[in-house]
Amino acid sequence: MIIIIAILVSFAVSFVVISAYDEVIMSATDRVKYDIDLFQTLLEQKYPGAWNIKNGKLYKGNVQLNDNYDVVDCFTSISGNTTTIFQGDTRISTSIKNNKGERVIGTKADPEVAETVLKQGKNYFGIANVVGEKYITAYKPIKDNEGEIIGMVYTGIPLSSFDIVKKRLILRIGFPSFLFLIFAITEIMLIVEWINVRKLALTDSLTNAYNRRYFTQMLEREIEYAKRTGLTFSIIMVDLDHFKNVNDRFGHAAGDLVLKSLVNMIKQRIRKTDCIARWGGEEFLILLPNTPVDKGAYLAEELRKRLSRMVIPKVGHVTASFGVTGYCEGDTIDTLVMRADSMMYKAKSSGRNCVRFTDKCK
Repeated sequence: MIIIIAILVSFAVSFVVISAYDEVIMSATDRVKYDIDLFQTLLEQKYPGAWNIKNGKLYKGNVQLNDNYDVVDCFTSISGNTTTIFQGDTRISTSIKNNKGERVIGTKADPEVAETVLKQGKNYFGIANVVGEKYITAYKPIKDNEGEIIGMVYTGIPLSSFDIVKKRLILRIGFPSFLFLIFAITEIMLIVEWINVRKLALTDSLTNAYNRRYFTQMLEREIEYAKRTGLTFSIIMVDLDHFKNVNDRFGHAAGDLVLKSLVNMIKQRIRKTDCIARWGGEEFLILLPNTPVDKGAYLAEELRKRLSRMVIPKVGHVTASFGVTGYCEGDTIDTLVMRADSMMYKAKSSGRNCVRFTDKCK
């Protein structure tokens, strides 16, 4: 009887462990689905413009991406994933390196991936062969202005990253122990938590806006891009008016709803190339690449009107003050944000629920 119970428990443990491991893979797949969207957003922010082929090379806007590793290395450093841009089925920019430390430029995509993405025009999510190794992957097609598929973007995590978990589970499957069951589930939960932590490294958990750390990285890169190209950009500082009164009168749950409603409204209006982040408390910053100050101020006024017309459940109407400024030669992150902050406080001192901007650099 004890042997039978042991066998039954062993099977139960095995089933639960295998199911739990599958859940980990599914969670990782969801993670790369989210990451591929972030990578596309980064591409739009860094290189505005349409995808196209010129003289046999792949371009985003006016920037050639063949052998250009800035954006793939940038995203790999942010996400921890491997990242690739394909022209057709061929890698022309990638953070993947072989055992000699050389980038695997010129190698081909998995035929199954190429069939799905390049020929059928569909996204590909799941396990695929990446230069001889299994990865948990996300691929999306690149289309030119005429809708023709001319390449792919990719991000992925090596399946081998989870091998140690799989080996530990397999080694323990033979032990008919509820203690092991608890251990296995705990280990799986830790891995799933690790995957979720990666999302928290980029976004604010309450509002799903980007967090301050990620926004600072994006702003630093935009400054460097402006230095190289001479193109300008703007930022908007948004601060909710009398937000403390909302929390005191209606409770923090209502305050949280106000913050989320504000971010959702802004996300619906701004471009894919724009970026909104929670800077702190009820303060938010919006990055507007390739946008002069007057257009940034116009957008801020539109956002102000939209917010003032919104009716938030249990709270009613809320307003915000907006400060807008643009990049000036010699600006740092601190000087740029301080100028936007100064304009926002000028809006506060002007009676709140208004926009103030400056095109001056001092």
